[in-house]
Amino acid sequence: MRAFLASFLLICLSLLLAPACLALGSGADQLLGAEVGENRPPEIEGVALARWPELVGGLVVIYVNASDPEGEEVAVVGVFLLEEEWAEGVPSEQRIHNITGVLDPEHGPNCFEIVANTSGWLPGTYKVMIVATDPLGHKGTYVCDRKLTLRMELPPPPEAGRWVLVGLGMLFCLLAVMVVGVVKALRAKARARVPMPPPVVLPPPPELY
Repeated sequence: MRAFLASFLLICLSLLLAPACLALGSGADQLLGAEVGENRPPEIEGVALARWPELVGGLVVIYVNASDPEGEEVAVVGVFLLEEEWAEGVPSEQRIHNITGVLDPEHGPNCFEIVANTSGWLPGTYKVMIVATDPLGHKGTYVCDRKLTLRMELPPPPEAGRWVLVGLGMLFCLLAVMVVGVVKALRAKARARVPMPPPVVLPPPPELY
């Protein structure tokens, strides 16, 4: 009889405590989900374009202010994507350049410096994006309004210096011929202006008888 009463009381106690346990578990899950959901991606607060070259081989310098709302460490990467007709048929390793930013405390506690050396890059128009990532993988992205347009500077051929000297020599000869021609023309014109003396008329010879 005692065993039956004990079992009956245990069952009643379980039935009474079950809703409270379920509510407590649900509240814990909601609290845990709220804590996980509160982790926000990094914020990019400002981007300054310090150097923006026009020729392949120049340096791109960008300063980025990025921070995490939870105070976690942030990794900043500059992405340069070749696009439009310049990207047709180009493999991804030549079309995309990812440059990691480095902390620059001199410009601020959350300032990163991105320095991209464009030597070896293909000429064309590049879309520039800034990506900030926290340790959990949340990302904040900023797309620059200004695009990077690079052109290739073709060096003169080795024989260019020789042809320049030949051209200068020919130009000197032409100038000399022109000067000689002008001098001759001026002399001829000066001679034409000198009055000619009147012709000398000789008297007829005397008649002989």
